[in-house]
Amino acid sequence: MAALCVHSVPPPPVECHAQSLLDQASVALANRAFIECGCYLREALREYLCAECLYHGCPPREKPGVFAASPRSLASLLKRRNVLDADLFEWIVEVVDVSNKAVHLHFVPPSRLEAGIGRLQSFLDQSPYLVTPSSTARRMS
Repeated sequence: MAALCVHSVPPPPVECHAQSLLDQASVALANRAFIECGCYLREALREYLCAECLYHGCPPREKPGVFAASPRSLASLLKRRNVLDADLFEWIVEVVDVSNKAVHLHFVPPSRLEAGIGRLQSFLDQSPYLVTPSSTARRMS
């Protein structure tokens, strides 16, 4: 009977650096630096997905010689763990495709980059367990 009274403790919040990268993507977009915007957007998405993986207990396996897991593979990992539903997974893949096109010098309408930034901002807003590290916390560590 005692087990029925015990509350489960949620995992602690995870630091996520995606917001600062997203802010830089917005600045790059405002300056019409579309390649730079695509780079920042892709890295912000990677940071967001890595933080989600850490929070949900499924960190990506490190492979020798590989700098970081791709956003698409991180999203697939989260989908297999039932963290992302099919619709959210498709939105993430769309943002990955838009940012990849911009990075690899394909023309991407600025409105699509802006939509990708807005979409990722909404993902971050819906994840209160992902916290932006403060500058004071970084100085103290």
